[in-house]
Amino acid sequence: MYNFGITIRSLFQLINEREELVMSFHVTYFGKSKRVLMTLLLLLIIMSAFGYHGVTLAQENTTTVTILIDDKEVPSEGQTSILIGGTVFFPAKSLFQALSIHLKWDQTTNTVKGYRTNELWIEIDPSKEIGTLEGKPFLIEPSPMVINGTLMLPSTIIPQLFNYETNYEPFTRTLKIDTTSYVGINPYTSYQKKMQRDLDKSSPDKLFEDILSLYLEKTIYYRGGGVYDSNGNKIYLDNLTPMSIVKVDKSQPDIRTLTLLSGSKTYTLDLYNEFDILDTFLYYDPYKKYNWSKNTWDQIKLRNVHVGMNVDMVLLAKGNPLQRIPILNDQSQSEQWVYQNGTNGYLYLTFTEGVLASIQNHK
Repeated sequence: MYNFGITIRSLFQLINEREELVMSFHVTYFGKSKRVLMTLLLLLIIMSAFGYHGVTLAQENTTTVTILIDDKEVPSEGQTSILIGGTVFFPAKSLFQALSIHLKWDQTTNTVKGYRTNELWIEIDPSKEIGTLEGKPFLIEPSPMVINGTLMLPSTIIPQLFNYETNYEPFTRTLKIDTTSYVGINPYTSYQKKMQRDLDKSSPDKLFEDILSLYLEKTIYYRGGGVYDSNGNKIYLDNLTPMSIVKVDKSQPDIRTLTLLSGSKTYTLDLYNEFDILDTFLYYDPYKKYNWSKNTWDQIKLRNVHVGMNVDMVLLAKGNPLQRIPILNDQSQSEQWVYQNGTNGYLYLTFTEGVLASIQNHK
């Protein structure tokens, strides 16, 4: 808010005193003469009387906020959490550490990287509103900011990333995070909506084509779902079946029909957007990246998991979970992954120190 230190009465007095300096002119508009005051010159008159020192900028007051996780206060080192424009911004390092996420600054990429059980989980560029979560883009809204050298993130991303319910109490200036109450938010939805809005303003096919081009002229690995054989029958291939894209049919609006070659057999598959590509194929060779036993690969191909698998094995077998829930304790780093299992059921996988420790099915 700006405080100009001038009253309406003094303004009119100033105008009267400087009347001879106020320029006016006549404009003929539909036969009528109108007197127009030159606003810019009036402003110069005011400034000449009061000088620049008469205009002061009142700084916006910020409110310090306390953050509680399950009624336990999150300690802050240096910069505290604050309320800006109706949104709580928190120091990323202290809150993420309380939720078992270890942050590191990467000077080569100028990004902050967060690790879960030694695996890269999140990456944030402090100057951008788009981050990556488990390798996929997500929207940070409002955008991150740096205050006193500290990366500050909006509290809106807590339910987005962790599925935890948050509640701000203005009277006590407290943000409460409840890790026992889940909100079921897809962390990528807001980015997808933003991208759709951007695509509506430009060419809707450009991003689709750019991503699809990354998968052409190379061996890719199928992640699952049905394809159609040469007779038009829908069949289901093993997970991570190697194949290549030999043809892209663009004859139908908003659809790309791929002709896939695996060994000596050809299949077809319809893709509707760039997310279909990302969810359907791996563009790297998992068999070269990971040196695992034949039995482990056989289980992954069948999309089976068992106790003792690590997080990479489970991700290749099952894909990304619906939720990843940290289990807070002082003994070890644990978390639970939740997958859809059938129409109404859920599969709960619990990891301890990055190793699958238990498997539970619930309906």
